Amino acid sequence: MALLAGGIALVTDAIVQTDSWGWASIKFAVALLLAAVVLGSFIYRCNTVGNPVIHLGLFKANNFRWADMTMIVFAIGFNAMFLGNVLFLTRVWRHSILKAGLAISVGPLIVIAFATGLTAADALDGFHHIWWLLATCGLTVSLLSNRLVRITAPVAPEMAALDAH
Repeated sequence: MALLAGGIALVTDAIVQTDSWGWASIKFAVALLLAAVVLGSFIYRCNTVGNPVIHLGLFKANNFRWADMTMIVFAIGFNAMFLGNVLFLTRVWRHSILKAGLAISVGPLIVIAFATGLTAADALDGFHHIWWLLATCGLTVSLLSNRLVRITAPVAPEMAALDAH
């Protein structure tokens, strides 16, 4: 597991440091090469160990490969949406990172509420799922809305110029 985490950390570090290192720098190339070696070591270890972290035989199944590819495409879009939300809230509305994080946390928290509602509703005999979902969702929204409504959005200069026309 340490090899996988280390390889991903090296790739991430190489990408994050491109502003100071540059895309064509030796440091960037060395970091990517080192990441390839570490990730290759992880794959080799998964092939040779009796109980690997990731069973590479799963990738022989066509459905598993397609599910992984779909998950990667979905994750890219989903994470790009969160990045876009944070950039909009911090650059256009001038929120702090903390306020932007609180503002976008409502969606994931409602997902947790729905997932918890379904799980808890399964345990309750004779209690309809829809009522448990509505109660859980309503409680989550009411608790968060009191806090999030207080976040005021100052008008950024570029937005004020748009309102003037």
